[in-house]
Amino acid sequence: DHIKTLKDNYDSLMKIIDDYEVELEGFECKFNSITIKNIINEISMFSIQISDLLNYDKKTIKTIYKSDSSILQIAKKNQSILTGKKINLQKNINNIKYIEKYEPTELLYLPPMCPTSYSDNNTCPYYRTHPIHFQDRDKDKFNNELEKIQNQIDLLDIEIYKYSEFPLIYNKIKIVKNLWKELYPKLRNLNVLAKSNLFDVLSMGVESKWYDYDKLVKILELCEKREKYYELTEKNQSMRAELNSLNKYDIDLLNEKFDSYKIKLEEIYSKINSKESKLEEYNKELEYYKSIYLKLSEIEILKNELYEKKNKCDELNKKIEDMDSNLPIIYEKEGIIENTHREITSITNEINMLESNINKLNTIINDIDYTRKEFDEASKKEIYLKLMIEASSSKEGLPLIFIRRFITSTKDIINDMLYEVFNGSIEIIDFIIEENEFSIPYYSNGVRVDDVLKASQGEQSIISIALSFALMQKFTKRWNIPLLDEPDGPLYKSDRSKFLSILFNHINSIGSDQVFIISHNNTFDGYPVNVLMTSDEIIDNPKLVKILKA
Repeated sequence: DHIKTLKDNYDSLMKIIDDYEVELEGFECKFNSITIKNIINEISMFSIQISDLLNYDKKTIKTIYKSDSSILQIAKKNQSILTGKKINLQKNINNIKYIEKYEPTELLYLPPMCPTSYSDNNTCPYYRTHPIHFQDRDKDKFNNELEKIQNQIDLLDIEIYKYSEFPLIYNKIKIVKNLWKELYPKLRNLNVLAKSNLFDVLSMGVESKWYDYDKLVKILELCEKREKYYELTEKNQSMRAELNSLNKYDIDLLNEKFDSYKIKLEEIYSKINSKESKLEEYNKELEYYKSIYLKLSEIEILKNELYEKKNKCDELNKKIEDMDSNLPIIYEKEGIIENTHREITSITNEINMLESNINKLNTIINDIDYTRKEFDEASKKEIYLKLMIEASSSKEGLPLIFIRRFITSTKDIINDMLYEVFNGSIEIIDFIIEENEFSIPYYSNGVRVDDVLKASQGEQSIISIALSFALMQKFTKRWNIPLLDEPDGPLYKSDRSKFLSILFNHINSIGSDQVFIISHNNTFDGYPVNVLMTSDEIIDNPKLVKILKA
């Protein structure tokens, strides 16, 4: 039966092998099915990268694809230039909004006898250059200007965003190139490529047929059949070898052996039956002995429990005897404890009395300290009064103590202005004012410097301006229209924006509506100011400046 089954399986297997040979005729491929599947996975990953890359602007992709890494520096430079333009446009918007929201602290005053203030066309130059006049006259113009500048900013934002994507697109193109470098030779060997150039693939997109998918799937199927063919051929050879070995045996000899083995098997079955009957008897005896063993185990457990309880009873009797012998000692200790309680009560009363006395003494000491502080303050006031009396005489002059208090009181105001300019990197320390010395020590980036004379010229100029403004804020109460003569003269061009920060801080602090400044520089170009020109010089940014001729 086994030989017949083998022959039937062998014949059916040979038929399958013949079918495979017909299908695989003329098929050649150096890759196996696992490699082909890996190639399909690589194509899928490559298509995902291409699809992701094509979400960006195609013109940008083409520019970056045909360039090297230097394109990133060019994009960064262009982005910086466009950002600078955007900042300048934003400054113009801020200046226009400042004019729109400007609210003077006092009403516009027009002298009652002024011949130009109340004329029909109101030709008063003071009124025509005041921000209120601009607000009344140019609201539509401001709105149009704001809309125009905002449109320019929106266009710049689009360009800035486009250049900001250059590094990301460059890296994605680099990944795609590396994938193509690995994938191209494999697909070329399989002869499934429709496009051999990566840029053509990018131009067509992943939805187009840049390779023959059906042919690749067909190659995968043939590779799997080829591997199955090799497996079946090997199995067929082993079956053929087994059939050849079985055909060598004589059928009569096999039948004789089969009969002898059958007799032996019957004898073995009879022995097994007798052994099984004995096994049943042994199992019954085993069950009986198990029941006896369980009873014996229970008796042993009861014995152990009885022994433990007996030991506990002996221990309790011993403890009772010990307690009877200790009763006199306990009574004696109770008496000692009562005496100790009485002593503790008396000591507690004494401690309470001492704490009451200590509290009284502390109150007296506090009164003495307060009286001493009042005496010290009175002594200081007496010294100040003496100095004031001396200062009132024509012989002694103004004492140094008043100069110190006068100058030192401006330190916090100066440091507030310097913080806006230097962001905390420069801070004035206490002034040194002696009979033969005057210096202004300061911190520069946490390092102590003896005097501002050691600072740079630009830093000296800023600190000097801040000191002057602080003195004005501290001691000018009645007037708030400053007249400044060339305050920006010693400043470098790069420091003039710092001067403007201090100036605006000063204007807000004293509540000033007007400031008169004499200047030979273009510091205020681009700011909403009125300029009285004494020359034919050209203003760089005249949109927000009202120009008058002297």
